[in-house]
Amino acid sequence: MEPLDLSELREGTLSSYQETVRGRANESLQELKHTFTTPFPGPQSLKPPLSTSPRYQSSTPRSGRESLRLTRKDHQGAVHRLKAMLQQQQQHMSLQRTHHDDDVFQRSAFTHTPGTGPRLDMGRPSHVDPTTSSGLGGKSQTTGENEPSLEDILPFMSSQSAYIQQLEGENAFCKDELASMRAKIQSVVDDNIRLHEELKTSVVKLALGEGQTDQDTEDHKKDAPTSTAGLANVTPETPMDKNSFGRFAQELEQMKALHEAKTNRLEAQLSYTRSELEKYERQCDELRSKLRMAESVNLMSREESQLENGLCVRCAQHEAVIASTHGSAHAKAVERITGERDELMETLTRQRASMNDLKQRESDAYNQVKQSVTMVEQAQLEKTELLVQREQLKDDQHRLQQRMEEMILEHQRKLLQERELTRKECQHELQQLSQKIAKLTEDLVSTQNQLDRVTREKVAVQSELEQCKSQIMQHSNEISQVSHGVHLSTATAKVQRDEALRQLERLKHATEQEVRDKEQEIVRLNKALLETRRRLETAEKEATISREECIRLTENLNASERETSQIKMARDSLERSRHEEVKTVTRRAQQREMDQQQTIHELESKYSLTVAELEDMVSNQSSLISKLRDEGRTLTEQLDQLSNKYRTEIRRLKQTNAELSSRLDRLTNQHAEMETQCVDHGRMHKKMTNKLHQMEEHAQRSSQQIYELLEKQTSLMQDRQMLSKEVDFLRSQQKNASLLSTRHSPADLDMTPELDMNIPGRGGNG
Repeated sequence: MEPLDLSELREGTLSSYQETVRGRANESLQELKHTFTTPFPGPQSLKPPLSTSPRYQSSTPRSGRESLRLTRKDHQGAVHRLKAMLQQQQQHMSLQRTHHDDDVFQRSAFTHTPGTGPRLDMGRPSHVDPTTSSGLGGKSQTTGENEPSLEDILPFMSSQSAYIQQLEGENAFCKDELASMRAKIQSVVDDNIRLHEELKTSVVKLALGEGQTDQDTEDHKKDAPTSTAGLANVTPETPMDKNSFGRFAQELEQMKALHEAKTNRLEAQLSYTRSELEKYERQCDELRSKLRMAESVNLMSREESQLENGLCVRCAQHEAVIASTHGSAHAKAVERITGERDELMETLTRQRASMNDLKQRESDAYNQVKQSVTMVEQAQLEKTELLVQREQLKDDQHRLQQRMEEMILEHQRKLLQERELTRKECQHELQQLSQKIAKLTEDLVSTQNQLDRVTREKVAVQSELEQCKSQIMQHSNEISQVSHGVHLSTATAKVQRDEALRQLERLKHATEQEVRDKEQEIVRLNKALLETRRRLETAEKEATISREECIRLTENLNASERETSQIKMARDSLERSRHEEVKTVTRRAQQREMDQQQTIHELESKYSLTVAELEDMVSNQSSLISKLRDEGRTLTEQLDQLSNKYRTEIRRLKQTNAELSSRLDRLTNQHAEMETQCVDHGRMHKKMTNKLHQMEEHAQRSSQQIYELLEKQTSLMQDRQMLSKEVDFLRSQQKNASLLSTRHSPADLDMTPELDMNIPGRGGNG
């Protein structure tokens, strides 16, 4: 873009025209930003809209290409409009000339805000009804209106895998096209931002002139990375499939390690218990062998006692010797046999225990593997749900951050204005106080200059001092009242802030509890929906089984009809042969015909019964399917209502939270301002008290000087009166002396030394 000719601009129309051009540029930029900030649909969120949204109703990739072509045309149209506006602005500015002041620069600096401007849809599809985009609910409504027949459902079920593959291919194609379109949109947005920045620089150059171009370019270079960084933050996140699979593998390895540790611990406990059991079994076997030996010895002793009772002494001794030898041999044989039997029993018990142990271990390992597989599947499902929730929370957090930044900028602007107002008021008050202090100093100087006329102006000076004291007391009272009011306002602001914080905590706890309850309710409803889906699938399977059974019965019926046709053909042949053997086979043919008719009637009755049963089964199944569909529809409607209700409640809670946060911010700002005002008032109070102390000290010094001067004046007046009295006395004495001298001349000679002695004495006393 070439530099603009700024010397040919006019003064009257530039501001309005620049505002219109700037508004159009901001609108186009916001359109591109809105299309760029739309979240990239994942593989799970793209599947339901493909069958419900009007943009993806066709099952061929041609519709996806046409929609992408339309969006690309819309974006290209926006870019061409922006370029045309910039060219018109350049041509219009080249024909005008003006001189701009500082207000235009300030207006141009605050026009481009990141969150303002209209947001257009850019050819996006209109809002889709939630019943059509809710998966099973939309399908149930359409099937409720036009229920397909069983013959239409069978080919659809057979070609379901082909449809799924086709939809997956279209999904991949749409993903690629969207990625390329996003890259192109990013380049277009960068070009638009660059053109907008160039327009901004041209306005800045126009406002500041040639003397301040260097500073403006530096500020623009400083501000440009922030704007580009802000737009870079808006870029959509790339899909994190590899990272998620890596995390899943790590979690699976951790779970395997935990299961191995558990199995090792259980095997160690099992081996220890086995060793203890074997030891106790050996002890039991030893005790059993000892018990058997004791029983055999008792039996032998009983037999010997019985023999000894019926023999003589010599025979008894002989029998005892023989019995001892034979008894020892029998005891050894019995011990050997019992030992072999015990060994065989031990081996048998060990083999049985080992076999049971192996079976138990195999069943435990199978159960553990099964539990681990189920846990891994549950963990994967929970992980995907948490990832989706995290993306939603990230979007909400980004929007809240933008809103908070706008509010912070507005509050900062208001704070600057209020600071300027308070600063002006303080300066005005300081000027008034300085004027009052100057007046007081002038009064004091006048009193100091008029000390020689203290006697005549003593009352005036005292009245002025009293007025000064009253003014000082009034100022001190005003300052104390202002400080008391400020303290009260700060205390109330603190109380309000604490109350707002408590309300915010309560609301946070309430929102968290409600969110947890809603999540539990959603999980419960999802389980119910899965149960209904499972029941619907079982019903469909039963319908297919009944249909197969119906087909099998129709085949049997066809076979029976063929048999009847063969029987009829045989009957015809018998009728032809009947003419030859009328007399011999009439009774036999009639009997056979009767049997065949009975069998035909029986088959027809069976066929009618089977057809009626099948019709009843089909009607029951259709009624069950309709009931299941109605239940699914009601459940989906309940889910939609609950989701809408929860969304509205969450939105309301967010609004209340935002309002409370804004109130808290305002209260904190007011509290900070009041604290700063209190600090300023305290400083002013200290300054005024210091000045009052100085003025009081100065007044005390001046009053002390006046008092000393008055004392000196009184002493001087007393001395003057004494001197005047002495002078009068001396004059009277001099007159008397002159009279006496005229009468008595020698007496004058005697009195003159006394007068001479008295006068110096009086003068010395004076």
